Amino acid sequence: MQISIHKNALRKEARSRRKAFVATQQGAAWSPHAEQFKQYLVRGATLASYRATGHEVDPSPIETLARTAQMHISYPRIDADGLMRFYGLGPSQMLETSDLGIEEPASDACAVEPAIILVPLLAFDRSGTRLGQGGGHYDRALAAAAVTMSKRGSPLLKVGIAWSVQEMADLPREPWDIALDIIITEREWIMTS
Repeated sequence: MQISIHKNALRKEARSRRKAFVATQQGAAWSPHAEQFKQYLVRGATLASYRATGHEVDPSPIETLARTAQMHISYPRIDADGLMRFYGLGPSQMLETSDLGIEEPASDACAVEPAIILVPLLAFDRSGTRLGQGGGHYDRALAAAAVTMSKRGSPLLKVGIAWSVQEMADLPREPWDIALDIIITEREWIMTS
């Protein structure tokens, strides 16, 4: 079976699992495991978050921790060239809905280089393999951000945000798939390396 066909089947299963799990939670909160996460928060550095859609985990509890640590918050935006980059909110402090239905920084936003990127996902495994929506936007953005941070002499921290039911065993990983360093679920904190 081709990897792309297998990944599409896994995506369908992951979406179904996540939807069913969220429906049974009835307001249960996802925890950022604050004490463990605080060690990575650096004053003045930038955290890239995202605006949750559908049944994705809402990362706002981590944004709150980062703001308390006096970090800057940014969000992804797909630019005209099709590449995803991260932007701090501009003077308007506005987000606008993209053609894909995703909230992203308005046109007055400024591009930034995050030190930590929170990554939404459909499925993950314990080795840090992430199954996303299939467009490759995050993989390309993570690769570019890792190069930038490496030039600065610092590693990029890639953090997957998920519900525990999104875990799958041994997801297929292709050469361009970027592994996560940490995965945080409502149940646990998973170090992948």
